Amino acid sequence: MMRREIPPIVNKMNTINIVNISKDDIAPVAELESICFGEHGYPPFFIRQAYDCWAASFYVAKIDNRVVGYLLQSPKTNTKDAWILSLAVSPTSRGLGIGKALLKHCIAHSTMYHTLFLTVCPKNTAAVNLYAQLNFTLHDEESNYFDINDSRQVLQLALPTPAPQSK
Repeated sequence: MMRREIPPIVNKMNTINIVNISKDDIAPVAELESICFGEHGYPPFFIRQAYDCWAASFYVAKIDNRVVGYLLQSPKTNTKDAWILSLAVSPTSRGLGIGKALLKHCIAHSTMYHTLFLTVCPKNTAAVNLYAQLNFTLHDEESNYFDINDSRQVLQLALPTPAPQSK
């Protein structure tokens, strides 16, 4: 499958490069996961297994070759849909457009899917606003999604159907 090249995003200070995860990125991603999500984050062994299973849709954002964010996507079983399982940006790199860049990159490379799904804590207004900017809409809301009183919104994004290729 041919992937469309997306130019790097340039901010006032550095260039943000979005690439597929490499084996060398596993430890920095696991550390970022722990920093951003604490006890609710994925353990390092899962990050490794996600690399083994979904490296083609596991993206890292780098500034000066340093991992500053990542997005992990997985296909949904028996459908033409996918889930964004995790999106994280280093607290010291927030506000630079890294989350938006990762999402746009993921969307651009999701041409084989009909819909993207993700969950978000409704109290995380920055994330909720980011997803709304990119046209994600509310699919469902569950009050005990992960644990008792741990509410999550399930958001969805209908993806454009690719134009048929001429023969």
